[in-house]
Amino acid sequence: MEFLEFSPAKLNLSLEVLGKRPDGYHNIRSLMIPLDFGDDVRIELEEGDRRILCECDDPLVPDGEANLAYKAARAFMDETGKNFDIEITITKRIPVAAGLAGGSGNAAAVLRVLNRYTEDMLDSGILDTLALSVGSDVPFMLKGKPAWVEGRGEVVKPASVPEHFVYLVINPGFGVSTEWVYSNLALTTEKIERNIGYSINKDIRLINDLEIPVFQRYPEVKEYKKRIVASGASAALMSGSGPSLFGVFESFEAAESLGCKLARVDRVSYFTARVAS
Repeated sequence: MEFLEFSPAKLNLSLEVLGKRPDGYHNIRSLMIPLDFGDDVRIELEEGDRRILCECDDPLVPDGEANLAYKAARAFMDETGKNFDIEITITKRIPVAAGLAGGSGNAAAVLRVLNRYTEDMLDSGILDTLALSVGSDVPFMLKGKPAWVEGRGEVVKPASVPEHFVYLVINPGFGVSTEWVYSNLALTTEKIERNIGYSINKDIRLINDLEIPVFQRYPEVKEYKKRIVASGASAALMSGSGPSLFGVFESFEAAESLGCKLARVDRVSYFTARVAS
C-alpha cells in the first residue's frame, strides 16, 4: 500500500517558557498553528520483517535511524507488535532546524498513516503518548489544528485563531539547535528584557521567550524582525527556537512583495502561508 500525507509547517504565535522540569525538559505555554505550506511524506508499507527505509531529498536531513519519521515508524511497531516493511520518502520544503517543526510534522504524518492503516489500533491517548516519546512537538503536529500547548508538549487544547492573516516566513539560511537555545535561556531574565510583543487581536499577543538567547548570539535575526515590522507587517516574531521569523500581513500581495525583496537583497529563503484548514 502507498500513502501520500501532507506534513505542515507550524508557527508559534506565542511561546512562554515557564521553568525547567525535573526530567531536564522545560514547561512551556505556546499558541501553535499549522500552515498550509509543508512537506510531502510518501509511505509504502506491507507485511514484512520490520525493515524501515527513510530517505529525504534534502541533504541536511538525516536518513535512517536519526530521522524522526523513522523513529515514529519504529515506535509504532514496537507499541502495536505489528511487523511491516516501511519505505518513507520525504519531499522537503520546510527549512531544516528552523523552528518550524518540519521533522516533528514528518513523524506525525507517519503515525497518522500507520494508525489509519491499522484501523485506529491505538486510541488517541496512547497515540499522543507515543508521539511525545518521539518529540515534544509531535503531539501537536499529530492533531494538525491550532492549539494551546502546555507542559513539555503533552497538553494540547484546541484554540481559535484568526484565519484571514497571511504569514510571511523567512529563514536566514542557517539552523539553530533547540537544545542550545534552551540551555542558554536565563529563566530569571526580567520580562522587561523581552522584545516588544505585538497584539493581533484581544486574545493573542505575540511573545517568544526564546528570542532572548537567539538575538544575543545572532543579532541579524533581531534586525530581520525589525525590518519586517518597518516594512508594513502588523506584527513579527521568531517561531519556536528560531531562527525563522514571521510577519503578519493582511494580504498575500504585501507579504510576497517583502519576501521577494528580502530574497533578492539578503538571499534569505521565504514562503507565504495561511493557517491550514
